[in-house]
Amino acid sequence: MSPLIKRLPRDFVHNLGKYLGLFFLLTITIAMVSSFLTGASSIQKLIAQNRAVSNLEDFYITTQFKIPQDVITKIQNQGSNCKVYENFYTDVQFTAPGAHKQTTARLFKNRTDFNKVSYVEGRAPQQDTEIALSRTYCNNNNLQIGDKVSLDGHTFTITGFVSLPDYQVLEKKNTDLLFDGVTFTLAQVTNEAYDQLAKTSVYRYSVVLDDKTMSLSDRVTYERDVAQLLTNNQVSLTEVIDKEDNSAYNYADKDLVGDKKGWIVAGAILLVVVSFVFVVLTKATILSESAAIGTLLASGYRKHELIAHYMVLPTLTGLLAAAVGNGICYSGFAEFMASNYYRSYDIVSFTPIFSIEIFVFMSVIPVLLLMSVNFIGIAASLKATPLEFLRQETRHHTRRSKLVFPDRWKFLRRFRARVLARNAPQFLILFLGIVFSNILLLMCLCIVPLVEEYATQMTKMVPAQHIYTLKAPLEIDVTPAQADAASALSMLHKYEHPEDELSAARYYDLLMRASALESDSYTAAGHPVNMYSNAAKTIEKSEKFAVTTLEIPRAISGKGEEVSVYGIDLNSDYWKYDVSGGKIVIGRGLAQKCGLVRGEQYTFTDRYTSDTYVIAPDVIAGSQTDMNVYMSRTTWCEIFGKPADYFNGYASNKPLLLDETYLVAQTTPDQMASAGEQMSLSMGGVLSMLMWVAIPVSVLLIFLLTKTSIEQSARSISYMKVFGYTEKEIRSLYLHPITLAVLVSEVLSIPIIIALVNELMRQMMADYAGNFPLNYRPELLTQVLAIGIATYVVAACIHMWNIHKISLAEALKVYE
Repeated sequence: MSPLIKRLPRDFVHNLGKYLGLFFLLTITIAMVSSFLTGASSIQKLIAQNRAVSNLEDFYITTQFKIPQDVITKIQNQGSNCKVYENFYTDVQFTAPGAHKQTTARLFKNRTDFNKVSYVEGRAPQQDTEIALSRTYCNNNNLQIGDKVSLDGHTFTITGFVSLPDYQVLEKKNTDLLFDGVTFTLAQVTNEAYDQLAKTSVYRYSVVLDDKTMSLSDRVTYERDVAQLLTNNQVSLTEVIDKEDNSAYNYADKDLVGDKKGWIVAGAILLVVVSFVFVVLTKATILSESAAIGTLLASGYRKHELIAHYMVLPTLTGLLAAAVGNGICYSGFAEFMASNYYRSYDIVSFTPIFSIEIFVFMSVIPVLLLMSVNFIGIAASLKATPLEFLRQETRHHTRRSKLVFPDRWKFLRRFRARVLARNAPQFLILFLGIVFSNILLLMCLCIVPLVEEYATQMTKMVPAQHIYTLKAPLEIDVTPAQADAASALSMLHKYEHPEDELSAARYYDLLMRASALESDSYTAAGHPVNMYSNAAKTIEKSEKFAVTTLEIPRAISGKGEEVSVYGIDLNSDYWKYDVSGGKIVIGRGLAQKCGLVRGEQYTFTDRYTSDTYVIAPDVIAGSQTDMNVYMSRTTWCEIFGKPADYFNGYASNKPLLLDETYLVAQTTPDQMASAGEQMSLSMGGVLSMLMWVAIPVSVLLIFLLTKTSIEQSARSISYMKVFGYTEKEIRSLYLHPITLAVLVSEVLSIPIIIALVNELMRQMMADYAGNFPLNYRPELLTQVLAIGIATYVVAACIHMWNIHKISLAEALKVYE
């Protein structure tokens, strides 16, 4: 057996701490990052696979009444052929033991041909007394298969936990800011049970296009043609929602994209940290083995044999760490990471799916980095002669070794100063290592405060207590007679054939009252009239505005950022911006996220029509979360080709009574605060898991870097023992300078890591909608320092034990 092979077990035992530290550093890095990325990537693939076999809708339409079959046939033959499916539902009150008392269940019939559901557990209802409920709702309310529940007084047995592909999140309305998995659930029952429970139904139709390659703009054009066809056939259309605008359909997808970007950035940082540690350990290995290397070279061993020998243990350590890290990932940790999404989203059952991209990124590259750094470092170090290795003269002497310190300094002070001077290169490396470590810590610690601050700012951005967005310019300053006429018209619209369904007297009464709108000035201008009367003071304090949504490319990711473009009144009571003289104001957050500056022209795009608008901002104002564009309503109408008196929203500090037919959404500060809390729990929870990587990596990094300084001083420590110094005195001579270097490095790293984290966080948050301002509170930086110092204390305790283990006899024998 070759003597070099015999040396391997001895080398491993002698450097056990180094190889264990390297093993745990690589294992933690590979296991954590691979697990999250595998979990997130698997969910994305599972959703895509489920959609591919679900015959999923491309858009849906909702009508006030059931569409006649001949009109459905016309729709299916419209342009690019499609298939229209009835997707009716009804909302009923729901009660169950231990569940929230005020629960709403949205009932659907068992689906077999479109939007096909997946059963996470159990099976579809087969009997009229069976029901399947959303998995998320059941988990949140501790419901099990076999439990009895009540719907409108009828008892049902839960037979399955269901996931609907068109409802990734449980939200009642597409315009809701919040999803609700506690008091709202989706449910499937048999056709007979549905007919028994459904007193009224919402007439929703799912449309599946034959041409799945149709672009968004073409699809929107097709949807408009369908809407026009329905109008021409006297069908009262309530809404048309494309799948891209269906938040229940794609909420999880958007969330996963942003979260993956954050972990990829963190993984790249960890690879830099790992590479950095490889460099330091390789150099330390050559220095500690210099005498042995000199002996082997003098004995006739070639340099390539020594390179191969000294690469064996690090390479085996890297391969074992990669194997263990992937074993942890696929043995259940990826599922654990993915479970954070399953607490919020109603998605199909999790199965980890192997990803070659993630394997290369977090397994192959780290091992190749380890091998490459070791090869380059060892090959460069072996340029010295055998005699230089034997004399341990591979390190160049510098003026630091000849420094003369003041005589008035006591011996201990001069000794510590010399330790600092002699190990200056190692302490510089230690400083860089602490910078990398603190970057990870600060990134992890600032995630939750970042999201919380964003939520707070978004709440403050709501200019009034009530913001109403409308489908049409609904006039609220109406007389009682106008309101009465509008109410009569609304009542007529509730009936598909009012002339047949109402008594002659009732029908004639409503018709006569509604006919008053024919000569109304609002109606002539194309403005519907509100059916409710509001107080005069409330109307006086309310304010009209116009709004539309456009897109502009983000500065970093290049993807489109959705922007609300507001047309507001001059001297508005709610929006405090100067938009006189045609001025255009953009939010500070939009300027930062998309790189906009004053005076430059930028192209905004309507993603539904592909129409473009060139807008040149005159003023940048507002908070760092403000992603809107503001202009006068007159300017807005000119740009978008609307009549001068057009509007589609109201701002008011008092609630307004509005006809629900024309209401798109209502936004309040409380709703925005709740949405912020929900986002904080969702996004903050996922990204804050990076802390599980940052702290152990910090401990290992500081331990490995400071360990090299102790090892390189082993000979001096042995001499100190010979001279009669106690271990406590030796620790004060060698650990105190290291402690001072660590403390100084921790403090000096703060401004550097703030600058670097700013840029890294911009990269991480680039794929999230909105702009997230970074504000580092003093307590946040204090936490970074405290964690950094605490990790060093752990490392210092290990070093104390290492100093204790240095045998006086063995230390002297090494250098005989």
